[in-house]
Amino acid sequence: VHAGSDPKWLEFHKNALDVLMNPDKRQQYDEVRALKAKEAKSKKKVQAPPTPEELADAEVDYYELLGIGSTASVKDILVAFRRSLEVEVPNEVGEPANVPILNKAMDVLTNKEKRRRC
Repeated sequence: VHAGSDPKWLEFHKNALDVLMNPDKRQQYDEVRALKAKEAKSKKKVQAPPTPEELADAEVDYYELLGIGSTASVKDILVAFRRSLEVEVPNEVGEPANVPILNKAMDVLTNKEKRRRC
């Protein structure tokens, strides 16, 4: 079977040619690629949060726990919280060990009054 006779192959190349020949579509295509590249660069790997044993004797710095700065927006806090949950590893009983600490960090940092105190 010749590649040119495959309907998917033809459709793909027809769309690619349309994008290349139409300046508006080309600009939109370039903008989408630039946004995707920017998004890929902005995704940082989050280090696993400290273990409960490490936090037992120390005062918790919620900003450091989530890997964010003190000027982070609520949206940034939510993103960091979700990323931290993704890297969390379950303990022996199947429950992620640091989830209560992460939940507390989320509670404090998304509440204006509590956040001012930390």
